[in-house]
This record gives sequence, structure tokens and C-alpha cells, in this order.
Amino acid sequence: MTDFPYSTGARLDPLDPRDAEFAYALRLAGAAPEELELPPWIDNSEYAMMPQDPRNQGNEGSCVGQAAAAIMDYWYRRIHGAIRFHSARDGYNKAKLKDFVPGINHQGTTGRAVCKAAVEWGFCTDDLRPYAPLTPVPLTPACEADAATFKLERYETVEPYNLFLLKHVIMKFGVALVIVNTHTGWKNPGKGGKIPWSDRYINRGYHAVMYCAYDDRPSTFKFKNSWGSWGDPEQPGFGQIGYEDHLENVGDIWALVMSID
Repeated sequence: MTDFPYSTGARLDPLDPRDAEFAYALRLAGAAPEELELPPWIDNSEYAMMPQDPRNQGNEGSCVGQAAAAIMDYWYRRIHGAIRFHSARDGYNKAKLKDFVPGINHQGTTGRAVCKAAVEWGFCTDDLRPYAPLTPVPLTPACEADAATFKLERYETVEPYNLFLLKHVIMKFGVALVIVNTHTGWKNPGKGGKIPWSDRYINRGYHAVMYCAYDDRPSTFKFKNSWGSWGDPEQPGFGQIGYEDHLENVGDIWALVMSID
């Protein structure tokens, strides 16, 4: 697919009844999702922007590791008020140890796998295990020790075709890891990084991004991508996807969670 200049690399997970569900967690907390009201817009992209941005996966299918590392960045900044730029190489390679594909030499991985890695091991900082496309960097004791200092607490799966639940995740936790099927409209985003959508577009593979905002007025989600300066010129690396486009092309959604009480 030489006419599409970007790499993807996300794989969809098989269903697993052991996954914690975000909607069920809401009900356990005494909140019926269908009875809750949400604000018309929320934007957490300020916490999501890092001085080292934009992330760029290059020609490697590491998008799941890139998105999860960005979520780790977000949570560290939100909790500690400081910058910690997590290694997408560390997250991606660890996720491949957890997915359903034998070995570690395959391209791409899954959302559940990277969630498990973020909770069990954490990710070290990028200076200890820097990312460059298709460039192996060994896991060292220093990487392991650093990663263990900041792990996420848990993850929850989110019903993919329920806009209300996804918006509630963004309101409650700030961000979500979303795997969406890209298409030819992603090649040339419009104003503000908005992806044009038509059902005539050709799909180009599942891709993981970090959703960090929604706005009911233009009916869009904002997300952080890993294709370098692609997207919004004012926020390089960020884009927008319409609700209809999202619903037509979404795969899996994961909430990676830290306690903030």
C-alpha cells in the first residue's frame, strides 16, 4: 500500500470475560451510565502535550506502544505535575511478550497486551530505552528498575460502539487507548487535523491512538497520534475524528487507570 505513507500495527484482541468492564465498574460505584449527564465538551490535551512531542513510530508497527506510552506520560503529569517521557520501545516490546502471537519478532501488538505490560511492569523513560524505528534496544536492569517506579493500577475495557461510555472515560480519567481502522482520509487531514470521512474510503489497517478530548458541537474526538507532525499544525501530532467515522471504524477501547482521589 505504497500510496499510504504511514505505518499502523494494532491488532484486535479476542473477547475475554475476565476483562474488567468500565460500564460494570460504574454500576458497582452506584452510577447507572444511562442516568448520568456529561458536559458538551472536555479537552485534556494540555496534559497530553509533552516537550518531546510529537511521537513518531516511523515505518514500524509500534502504534500500540506509542499510544500507551503517551497515556503513561499523561498520568504522570496529572499526578505529579512533572514531565516523564515514557519509552514507546519499552512499552511495545513488553506488550509483544503479552499478546497472543508467538515470539517477539512480529510487527504490531494488541491493546490488552500493552495494558497488561503497563500494569505489571511499567515503562521506563525514553532516555533509558530510546525509540527509533526498527532499531532494537535491549532491556537493561536500569530500565527495569526505572519502569517499576511508575506503573498503572488497572485497565478496563470499554464497549466500542457506545459514545456515551467513551466520553465518560475521557471525563473521568482524561484519556483512552482507542484502536481504530484507518482509511485513505487519514492521509490528508483538514483544518485542526480533522480527518475527512466517506464510506467510499479504503481501509488501511488498525491503528492505536490516545483519545484525550471530545466536543459535541462539531461531534469530534481529539486524539494524539504517533506519525510525527501529522495533523493539526497548531498541535503537531494531534488530530480529530468525527463521531460517525469513529463508530464506523472503531475496534477496541481500553481505559488505563490510576487513582486520583
